[in-house]
Amino acid sequence: MSKSSIQQLELKIDGQDASSLAPYRALLRERISSISEYRVQFQGGSELKSEDILFKKATIKITLDGRDKSFHGLVKSFSLLGVGQQGNIHYSVEICPQLFLLGLGEAHDIYGTSGQVDVLDIIKSELTHDQAKSPNKTQSKGRVGGNYAEFRTQGSYPKRDFVVQYAESDLSFLSRLMEKYGIFYFFEQGEGGEKLIFGDSPSCFPPSRDDTQLTFRRASGSISESMNISSFAKRDVAKPAKVYLQDYNWRNPDASLMLDVDVSGPGQGSIYGYGHHFLDKSEGQALAKVIAEAEYCHAHYFEGESDCIFLGAGQQFSQSEHPVSQFNGDFTVTEIVHEISLANSSLDAFEEMDFQTSYQNRFVCIEANTPFKNLAKTPIPKIHGFVYGVVDGDGDGKRAEINDYGQYKVRLYFDLRDEKPASASCYVRKSEVYGGADMGMHYPLLKGTEVLVGFSHGDVDRPIIVGVMPNSKLKSVVIGGNKTSNVIKSASGITVTMFDGDG
Repeated sequence: MSKSSIQQLELKIDGQDASSLAPYRALLRERISSISEYRVQFQGGSELKSEDILFKKATIKITLDGRDKSFHGLVKSFSLLGVGQQGNIHYSVEICPQLFLLGLGEAHDIYGTSGQVDVLDIIKSELTHDQAKSPNKTQSKGRVGGNYAEFRTQGSYPKRDFVVQYAESDLSFLSRLMEKYGIFYFFEQGEGGEKLIFGDSPSCFPPSRDDTQLTFRRASGSISESMNISSFAKRDVAKPAKVYLQDYNWRNPDASLMLDVDVSGPGQGSIYGYGHHFLDKSEGQALAKVIAEAEYCHAHYFEGESDCIFLGAGQQFSQSEHPVSQFNGDFTVTEIVHEISLANSSLDAFEEMDFQTSYQNRFVCIEANTPFKNLAKTPIPKIHGFVYGVVDGDGDGKRAEINDYGQYKVRLYFDLRDEKPASASCYVRKSEVYGGADMGMHYPLLKGTEVLVGFSHGDVDRPIIVGVMPNSKLKSVVIGGNKTSNVIKSASGITVTMFDGDG
């Protein structure tokens, strides 16, 4: 592996004297659509306390060949490693872009009931919580600055009137939505801090620039005086050949939604998915294309080693002078690990510290014109049982609003939002014991009626009213005192009673 000698490694943490922090080793991991992790070991003269370090802004600055690169974030973890022979204390910190804050905690939320939303609307709201209404989110409203993110997305996405976050972190919620629709994110590091970039096509990545126009040079084992790529290899992995998706839209029950998309290149086998929640074939085609592109870009990629500090996840670069012609061209880094060590005679060693001052990295990349799509790896919450809710409605009357499909608005008990009446839910279908064309049975539900809600295929975005539940306020018409009666009683009091005898 090619190595370059660095001139300086700096660590700054808000509230701490930078001159008292002596970093000597760093391992910095970046990956598209993942939270970067920057781990730094350093020596400090005085004893530091975690409450003075955690969540503080921090910067790692590397100086190599007279040029600087900085990595910014917040301190996520802090460790006291030990004490050196001369009494100096050694520490390590893990620094992450502030997006990691969205991975702390667990929440429930519902989007779309006050107006249809798409995935980009949800991302923007989750970043700042400007639209937050749930108490667990309003407490942290604005935790990520409005200027923190930049949207370079070019695609359009379907609008939905009911999108549920259920028992998952905000970051997991956003991650699974982005994986579904083919949106990715990465971080651009500048002098003043990091910038969160959202994209959905290769043109969203910053193109190769002067400091990422790299030459291939085999590793010599000595310290390099220029930035080169020293190792480059191609990996091809077996993958499926086709993606099939199928779904059902009750609004158009006779329409076939079966579709398929080819995965580029040779493959065997297929992926069949049902219940991805698309309303027509064009929506399904877009979802299947995302799956196919994710399979392709994770099965055909390159691995390399270099000493260029300006490579980063989401950065495009150009390689020249490689003896294999197909290895010369433009590529996009999808993940990278930077390794930095700084030999310092003033270090108070407390462990084996036999290393030289150097910088090197290992990276994974794809061809620059290959669409990057993340594999669907974030767990999707499923509700395989039932949840409780209450029939909702606007106005002063007892009657609930029923639309032309016989659907109701339902406020779910896990929903903490203080929405106005009829704004906490989309219209929800109600299961009946008998029905058909111009026939059936339906007893209208009143506002405030407790209902049992199930979910089609466990999908939290597809609720169905499966039954009515009595409670201490809304008691059953049959109780211990009339246990031998079969009773039907309407809201106006019309009653049909069938006495079954004492047997």
